[in-house]
Amino acid sequence: MRHKLSLLQISLIGSVLMLTGLPSAQAGCVESMLSLANQHRQTHRQTALVLSKQLTQVAQRQAEKMAWSDDLSGDLPSDEIEATGYGKSRLGLIAAAGHRSPAQVIRYWMSSQSRDDILDENYTDVGIGCAFDPSSSYQYYWVMIFGGGQSQAGHTETRREITTQGRRIWL
Repeated sequence: MRHKLSLLQISLIGSVLMLTGLPSAQAGCVESMLSLANQHRQTHRQTALVLSKQLTQVAQRQAEKMAWSDDLSGDLPSDEIEATGYGKSRLGLIAAAGHRSPAQVIRYWMSSQSRDDILDENYTDVGIGCAFDPSSSYQYYWVMIFGGGQSQAGHTETRREITTQGRRIWL
């Protein structure tokens, strides 16, 4: 017996499929960006970055906020990072929007001042976030949060750069 599905039912099924696919898509994005960044670090004789669960949670939230608000402004979420228990003294954040793949955004960052963060020998940890919103201006949003240095109660250095396909904003 054939059943007709209403547009609402089709929409709900599509939403469920999209939602269940997001974690695996985000995991693939994270793995790809980490691998690409570490390839560049290896080429420049730097130790590989280690993926931090705490920094990745914050980076993912930051990417999602950027996508939902369609806004690239904001500060390094130091309070959110501290709330996760991550306590190293040096932090940095780079973010971009509009690039369609991890390879494109890493290539772009390596041709900008963000390259300094990716290759910084003082950074040992990284958190990576990726978000997609087809209704937003840039659709694709990318965040890397770097950490390193000595473990301390407070963070002593922060740096933030936001990049889009055509412009760079330092905050």
